[in-house]
Formats: sequence, C-alpha cells, structure tokens
Amino acid sequence: MKRKILNKPEVPDEVINRLYIYARCLESFCAEGKESFSSDDIANRLNIKPTLARKDFSYIGSMGKRGVGYNTEDVLKEIKQIAFPSKEIKVALIGVGKLGSALLNFYGFKTQGFKIALAFDKDKRKVGSEINGVKIDDIENFKRKVKKEGMKIAIIAVPSEEVVNVINKIKNSTIDAVLNFTPSYLSSLNNFSDNFIIRNIDLSSELARLSYYLSEKENT
Repeated sequence: MKRKILNKPEVPDEVINRLYIYARCLESFCAEGKESFSSDDIANRLNIKPTLARKDFSYIGSMGKRGVGYNTEDVLKEIKQIAFPSKEIKVALIGVGKLGSALLNFYGFKTQGFKIALAFDKDKRKVGSEINGVKIDDIENFKRKVKKEGMKIAIIAVPSEEVVNVINKIKNSTIDAVLNFTPSYLSSLNNFSDNFIIRNIDLSSELARLSYYLSEKENT
C-alpha cells in the first residue's frame, strides 16, 4: 500500500517504516559530526543492503552524488518533511498507571512533534492531579474533550480487562488512530471505519523475542 498526504509523494508503507529508522541513524550521524554519508555507511550501521537505502531515498527525491554521497542534514530534513508532522500534533492518553505516567514524562514525543495534551483515567483518586503539566481527566469526559480539541490519535495504556471499555469510549469519537500499549492485541475492530489505524506495542513480547534470539545465539 502507498500513502499520499497533502502534497507529499506516494511512499510505500514499508518505506515509511524504514524512514523513521533512517532518521534516528542520521540524527546519530549529525551528533557525531558526520556531514555526509554514503549508502554503504548507513547500510553498515543498520545492517541492510546499500541498494535498499538508495531505493528508499529515491522515493523522497534524495539522490547522492558520486564520490560525495548524501548530505546528512539535507536528507534528514527531507525525511522529516515526508514522515514527521509539520506542526505539533496533540494526542490523548487513556490510562495513567505506571506506564501511562512514564509516557507523560517521555521527552521524545515533543522532539518529534507530538504532545500528550489530554490524559484520562477511571480512578477518581487520580482525576484532577497533574503529571508534567497535563491534568488527568475522568474517562467519562473522553469523547467530549477529544472532540473539542479535534484530536485524531489516542494512546491506550490500560490493563487488559479494561480494553473493551476503552474501545467503547473510542467508538464514534474523533479518534482515527490508536497506539496500543496494552497486553491485548488489537486488530481490525467492528464498528470502526476501514481507515482506522491501530499500532500494537507489546513490550513483554519484544523482550521475549530478544530472549529467544539470545538463547538461539548461545546454542550455536
């Protein structure tokens, strides 16, 4: 599938996914004082083929110069124009437990153009308190508040048993995309439009995957 947003070029989803990885790599190059790089440089750093990097960069109109390579800051700027928001995007958080609290304090969102502007929880003891300048609101106010702010993205960080209740809150709201940090895997859901987007982040599964590869490495 290819996506086109406003005046941005059509870029396949798999390329979009890699652009974020390239951006982090190029930010590292900038921090190291590396003003230019070759496709071999970024391929070696990311353990991919140079031809893949060159093909991906061609989607964003960035062409390296023979004998010179790519200008680091220029390519990073091009990637950000394509894959990152041009203005700050407000996000709603549902669930202000330990993980939700950590997300509210995570500085990385701001550096990439996102801000958790609203936070919701059903625990009356938390409602009214503030974390990093964000006041926690009652989950019963979710639909009204996100509509007022025109929010399209929500982060879910609640226990598994609360997922169904949370989904019911999201249905028929202005939310069109969800970043799911709950242990419950969410796929296409009833009563959501075909364009509704869900991204699942399962931290425990990722740790289990690392453990698996470590055990495989030890057995070889």
